[in-house]
Amino acid sequence: MTYEDSCATLFSLERRGVRLGLDRIVGAFAEHGDPQESFGSILVGGTNGKGSACAMAASCLDAAGLRTGLFTSPHLVDFRERMRIGGEAIAESEVADLVPRIRGSIERWKLSFFEATTLLAFVWFRERGVEAAAVEVGLGGRLDATRPVRALATIVTGVDLDHLRILGPNRAAIAGEKAGIFRRGVPVVLGNLERSAGRVLRDRAREVDAPIFERRMLRVDAVEPLQEGSRLRIASRPPDLTLPSLSLRIRLSGIHQVANAALVVLALRLLPEPFCVGMEAIRSGLGRLRWPGRFERIEGRPPVLLDVAHNPHGARALARAIRERGLGPVRLVVGMVGEKDHRGFLSALRGVVGPVHYCAPPTDRALPAPELAEIGATVGLPGTVCPDPADALERARAGAGAGETILATGSIFLIGALQERLGSSPVASLWEPDVERTV
Repeated sequence: MTYEDSCATLFSLERRGVRLGLDRIVGAFAEHGDPQESFGSILVGGTNGKGSACAMAASCLDAAGLRTGLFTSPHLVDFRERMRIGGEAIAESEVADLVPRIRGSIERWKLSFFEATTLLAFVWFRERGVEAAAVEVGLGGRLDATRPVRALATIVTGVDLDHLRILGPNRAAIAGEKAGIFRRGVPVVLGNLERSAGRVLRDRAREVDAPIFERRMLRVDAVEPLQEGSRLRIASRPPDLTLPSLSLRIRLSGIHQVANAALVVLALRLLPEPFCVGMEAIRSGLGRLRWPGRFERIEGRPPVLLDVAHNPHGARALARAIRERGLGPVRLVVGMVGEKDHRGFLSALRGVVGPVHYCAPPTDRALPAPELAEIGATVGLPGTVCPDPADALERARAGAGAGETILATGSIFLIGALQERLGSSPVASLWEPDVERTV
């Protein structure tokens, strides 16, 4: 079986849709000797930021000398982006080897695409000797295929309104699903939370006797926005916990990424031996990480920013990052899928973007560009309708004046399409492999 054949087999499972539940994945794991038990995991859930937090954690674990896996979703361009060891994506030959070996389990247990991908990743991690992994929850948490991992710490980055049809109609209901990843005795790290969501998460952690640590236990100051990333200082707020003051630079831009970094630092310092990560490894790991499609700047005239924000919370964080950096006029290329809060997303960007170019991302789930443009006009963002992302980008480039920046956002499918056109490689290593490791 070739890599292309293997991907076709996996993507054919998308017709099964989203299928929450643990029986299928637990059965499939058991048939392969429970690979998820062979390594310790930081399990990260939340509405936004969980992929970034996972990438940060994995880079730090690797910098500490641990053989480290990273499992995230979805991918931008290539399926192989979803699973990495030491920052390097799985090889095509390894995918081609593994898919036939798990195919029987896929069919016996009628696994979904995400379940099959999770099984493939964890079998690969075990066979490649992974010691620790950062694992991104796919959807929710309580019934997600990642839940059976051997968690060393769990993180919930935040809770906002998304996937309402599946997870529930309000933040409290969504928080209840995300709290399903908590384990007895395993530290819980919580980001800044709206009151009802925070109450649900804390109550669930107490029910399972999981120690609770929160973002407010850390003091983050001296934040200096840079063209690429931020400088900052993190320390604990006694008497909550003891954490030496740490000055560092992260390469990911925006105050939301500063918040993600704080949660990751806290979680890493709570890990048991031999997984606990030292301060120098944290500094090295955060300083070297690149994470494609997250306020990613592609140099040129004009420069292009790519960001996978797709809900109002993400759009608000994106708008704040634009303001923090004092960017000049920003020309928007936007495309979104259906079943999102399109009005809320576009409203959050009003005031920081100028001319708008509407398009449809390359997916069957796309909202037609004329419909998105109609919504945009009602919130004060009239614009032009373009036939596809490539045309939208070229029109934006042609219309951009001196000092303007182009921002493309709204869907990971849109960003993936533009990644290829702009020559960015999301499959490349997420960090420099020759960076000196520190224990």
